[in-house]
Amino acid sequence: MNDTITVRGTAQRRVLPDVGVWHAVVEASGADERRAYAACAARLTAVHAAVDAATETAEVSAGRIQVHTEWSESGQRRVGCRATATVAIRSTLDGLEMLGQQAMDAGAVRLDGPSYEVSGALAIMDELGAEAVLAAHVRASAMAAAAGRGVGQVVGIVDGVQEAGVSPWHRGAVMAMRVEAMDVGPVSPEAQVLQADVTVTYLLV
Repeated sequence: MNDTITVRGTAQRRVLPDVGVWHAVVEASGADERRAYAACAARLTAVHAAVDAATETAEVSAGRIQVHTEWSESGQRRVGCRATATVAIRSTLDGLEMLGQQAMDAGAVRLDGPSYEVSGALAIMDELGAEAVLAAHVRASAMAAAAGRGVGQVVGIVDGVQEAGVSPWHRGAVMAMRVEAMDVGPVSPEAQVLQADVTVTYLLV
């Protein structure tokens, strides 16, 4: 059986996100579940309609309404119900600030986010995967030469693609903006690091 060498290849690229996502939260209270639900549905519809009317390109979608019982401070007396829901707003960065402000003006009580995305991440990862294989070949060749051998046919490649070097903020963690802060500030994402890892096994010659 021929000898083999197995090495890891890595390739990285820093990229700036070009898409952001807000979650605009709406709330309403009512004496019972039906009234709380109806009031929240009306506010949800208003926020969704306002944001949708302000854009032709963003993705705007309404989430499920959840209703919870509200209790007195002592926890012994039922005082009503509260319903909450969210409107997800996915947009390019040039329109993100405006759409967040539109949601707040239309009745959202806060914005969660934004979280950031790289729209072309899959294509970039394909390119990085190929670069990682080339890096593995360079490393394997150097190691084999040091041992007086050479590398031959590839007998196995394991794809270990992952995203690395990204802070929790860019993995989707959110920042709450309360209703008291009616002016939505500018969005300013930091660069993300995309990384591809592969493990390649070569025959030694």
